[in-house]
Amino acid sequence: MQREPRRAPKSLSIERRRGGARGPLVAVLAGVLLLVGTLVFLALRSEPGVAGAPGAERARGERGTPTALSPAGPAGGAQGATGDGGARQGASNALSEPPTAAATRGTLRGELVLQGGARAPERWTLVVEASPSLTTPERAEGRRLEFDGSQRTFHLDDLPLAGYRLRAEAAGLNGRPAEVLLVPTSSNVFVTLALAPAGFVDGFVLNADGSAADGVLVTLEHAATGDYEQRPTDANGAYRFDAVIDGEYALIVGPRPAPLLAPQALSMRAPSLRAPEQRLPPLGTLSLVVAEVGGALVPGARVLGSNSAGGAFEAQSDDAGRVLARHLIPGTWRIEALYEERSSGGATLELTAGATLEAQLTLRN
Repeated sequence: MQREPRRAPKSLSIERRRGGARGPLVAVLAGVLLLVGTLVFLALRSEPGVAGAPGAERARGERGTPTALSPAGPAGGAQGATGDGGARQGASNALSEPPTAAATRGTLRGELVLQGGARAPERWTLVVEASPSLTTPERAEGRRLEFDGSQRTFHLDDLPLAGYRLRAEAAGLNGRPAEVLLVPTSSNVFVTLALAPAGFVDGFVLNADGSAADGVLVTLEHAATGDYEQRPTDANGAYRFDAVIDGEYALIVGPRPAPLLAPQALSMRAPSLRAPEQRLPPLGTLSLVVAEVGGALVPGARVLGSNSAGGAFEAQSDDAGRVLARHLIPGTWRIEALYEERSSGGATLELTAGATLEAQLTLRN
């Protein structure tokens, strides 16, 4: 007789099946929790600026940020959390190059060129001065350097940072100025200077009646330097000054210390300048003779004259002992002749406009 196999109760079989499924589910949940924990841990390690994060200070140190960059409080500890921005700024400072020191002195280099057919001068001068238009002119250091005509380059070191004006000077040539500003960001500057032909100044002087005034002394004086040249007018009353460089001038008609007219201001720009026509006021003439006590004429005597109205002249007697002083303002003139150790003493003469007055000056011991 065969026995039928015993079967487990249905309730027990169901519990076993349920218990077998719960095990894998728990394992999955545990793995997920482990993964999340790992991600959180790694996130905390990657944020060194988060206060209180485990290992944050160690991570910051591992990145090489110097501890000296962290500001210290009174107790010497950290001055609170720096935040993410502060941490990144500290790392940037640690990795950047140290700043380069700003330049406090400068250099001017350059060359000289010739323009407009100008010939090379035998010598030329480099003029360095404060620029009137650029900043800090009070700090500029002026210099004047002489060069041979064959030298066309220059190099100036150790100049204060400031605004400069450079120009070349040479006889009979115009130097075009150049403005330069030396600053910390541009402390080594190259400059090209040019020399060009100078021009000429001419004009005419007329008497009060409109006729040509010949033999009148004309002076052209540079306003900035005071340098001057003198020319007498010719038979046509004309005068001309050559090799005049650009600039401001005064034109003086008559003796420079006692001009016959008010000085005329001129602004010269090459190649030429025609000065305004100059017309003299009514004037007079002194015809003088220098002689010994016995009547012998004395050449080479020095004759001085001064006028109560401010006029003056100085002349030398010719081979015949004569002096012709023309274009003199009317008035009272005091005249004296000097020769070696002798003098004629002072003679007083009254000169009127349009007249020629003759007189003899006698030398005495």
